[in-house]
Amino acid sequence: MNPSKYDVIIVGAGVAGPAMAYALSSSSNLRKAIPESSQRKKPLQILLVDSKLRKPERIVGELLQPGGVLALRRLGLERALDNIDAVRAKGYCVMRPKVPSSLGKSQNEGTFEKGSSGTQFEQVHIPYPDGNEGRSFHHGEFVSSLRACAASAPGVTLLEASVQSDLVYCPHTGRILGVRATRSSGKRVEIFLAKLTIFANGNSSFRKAVYLPATTRPPAAGAESISSPAKTPTDKNLDTKALGSFYGLVLPHPPNKSYILPMYQHGTVVLVPDAAGPILLYQVSSHDTRILIDIPKNSPHARAVPAYIKSIILPNLPTPELRESLQSLVDEAEEKEGKLKMQSAINPFFPAPPQGGCRTREGGLLLGDAWNQRHPLTGGGMTVAFWDIVTLATELISTEKELFGEGGTGQATSTNGPKDTMPLDGHVLKHEEEWTIGRWDLMDDIFNRWWWRRKGYASTINILSVALYDLFGGSCEYIPSHVVHYLNVSSSLQFGNSSDGLLQIL
Repeated sequence: MNPSKYDVIIVGAGVAGPAMAYALSSSSNLRKAIPESSQRKKPLQILLVDSKLRKPERIVGELLQPGGVLALRRLGLERALDNIDAVRAKGYCVMRPKVPSSLGKSQNEGTFEKGSSGTQFEQVHIPYPDGNEGRSFHHGEFVSSLRACAASAPGVTLLEASVQSDLVYCPHTGRILGVRATRSSGKRVEIFLAKLTIFANGNSSFRKAVYLPATTRPPAAGAESISSPAKTPTDKNLDTKALGSFYGLVLPHPPNKSYILPMYQHGTVVLVPDAAGPILLYQVSSHDTRILIDIPKNSPHARAVPAYIKSIILPNLPTPELRESLQSLVDEAEEKEGKLKMQSAINPFFPAPPQGGCRTREGGLLLGDAWNQRHPLTGGGMTVAFWDIVTLATELISTEKELFGEGGTGQATSTNGPKDTMPLDGHVLKHEEEWTIGRWDLMDDIFNRWWWRRKGYASTINILSVALYDLFGGSCEYIPSHVVHYLNVSSSLQFGNSSDGLLQIL
């Protein structure tokens, strides 16, 4: 059977994949600002493929910062937040143990809550500047809504199939030509070709397929005759670093309570004495609040998480409603002689290496968490992904006639040079069967502009995620008073005509 051909294949239909499919479609709001003379008359044919299209159940990707909402609006995708019982988020509330008098006077004296253990908490309010708002929701509801938006766009095909790790390559250039996949409804492996393949599957599984492998150099004099790969800047470490894990539960609200957090419509960070790490809470629907419990890598508490939750976390939650809700989950588990119904997720870190040039194979690129990951404490991952999509899709649409033509096959030109000796783990097709972008030199220019334009938002959010985790993590429940003062006043700082507060970048 002949391979199925598309202009673009997007692997992964989580958060970034559907948004990118919609951004490139003829329904995209981005096209309004791009001259029609630069755009194709026919919609791009886009295949959005994922191994499971049922509603996902995850404990991360549930808090979208105001910057992410703005990016969705730019794409014309803000309606993905409608009809999913999303909750407005107006800022953060940090609950820290009251500073003992020996450590300095509190900056917020008088605003306290008390846990059942007797711990007295001080409330630090960090509102989003300029009245901006984020949204929080159940992850599965949001992803399903994004998929529905993408599937409704002209030219977009949504397919449930498992993409194999052995991609389709050109034997002459090493260019990525497409993927091999098995539909969920069958057993036969099919080939899907694309002029551009985007990997947005949220993990590192395709990084080593996209980045060019290290070259092999001869051993040094006197060394064993086993060649070792030379480490290049893009190949020295393509694995995600695990900083620890979040353990999550859904806390149900009492029938008469619209919220159980210390501050309505505010994400909450709780710094618990003797805890392994910070506790993050935010409301994900009208009747549910998510609690995420951070346990760093190699913490002894990782071996007995339920006991840790019961003995350390439960008695130190700052409001009676939070404690009662968590206690109800503990009691239910004990009555059924079972375990707490909680999920875990690795807290990842992967700084994005540059793409394009001689770093990555032609024909493919990485997007979203497949390319760049940071600690989820600040909830900035989706904001970075959506602005990456705004930036990249604008570039691709602006040159889509040169890149994709008007629906015919372009003449392939390689900028990475011949790859006849390049080791390929996947399948290859004959050169005359290539279905490729005609001018990859334009893609290299796009990669370069994308890299530098994303620096402002991506680097800052990535650094903030690590800095705040270091500040709030471990035994730092007694944050110095000058830091508390900064958190209080930062959201109202003004430089020129724009806010420059701590949360402005989110």
